Amino acid sequence: MAQQIFVANWKMQLSFDQSCSFIQYNLESLEQLALNKTIVLCPSFPALHTIAMLCEQSPIAIGAQTVSRHPFGPYTGEVSAQSLSEAGCTYCIIGHSDLRQYNHESNINIEHKLKELIKNNIIPIICIGEPQEHYEQQKTYQILEEQLFGNLEIIKQHEENMSLFIIAYEPVWAIGSNNTPPTNILADIFKWIDQECSKRTKVHHLLIYGGSVNQNNAKELLAIEHVNGLLIGRASTEIESFRAIISA
Repeated sequence: MAQQIFVANWKMQLSFDQSCSFIQYNLESLEQLALNKTIVLCPSFPALHTIAMLCEQSPIAIGAQTVSRHPFGPYTGEVSAQSLSEAGCTYCIIGHSDLRQYNHESNINIEHKLKELIKNNIIPIICIGEPQEHYEQQKTYQILEEQLFGNLEIIKQHEENMSLFIIAYEPVWAIGSNNTPPTNILADIFKWIDQECSKRTKVHHLLIYGGSVNQNNAKELLAIEHVNGLLIGRASTEIESFRAIISA
């Protein structure tokens, strides 16, 4: 059984100083949690390098919340995969529903980002998930196919250069709602994702769930077959709730 992985997506919940203070005050606790779990912290861009340096001698991994689709060039406000790697990132989230919604990020754009991560040996955390309207219309699998299959084709083309990729299923309507899909529905979705990943590429994969993850539902979510871990938002910015989720 793969070691469980917990990805802390801090979004813009913590400032630079708050991010650094979180590590300085809680590093020992995080190191203990990371002895038999994989923990990936994803702070905002300004804090990335400092957090990576603070965690340098620990088993804690560092991830970015997104990346540019371009390797370099005149792209104001963007950050390249090469820069992320040099800053200490070994993981990166792409395709998060926040960017799909607010930045109108397309599947094609996400696929370009995946290629950049592969070139720079950064493990991709590819987010997929359907919005409320498509869930109600029973179009979940149609949406997941559109979001997933292009990425799996790229991974297949680069199998010799990859050892791992992660798929994070986050139903958009569950994020921040304190609601999660019924366990039986999640079990079917994760089984389907696992089958499609195994069928379309030989690269090892892990599957994680995101969307209103908290200490009350973590144990039930982790018990679902094919769920290897969790993508955690606001609850990961508070050490007690983060510890409770990881220890569930």
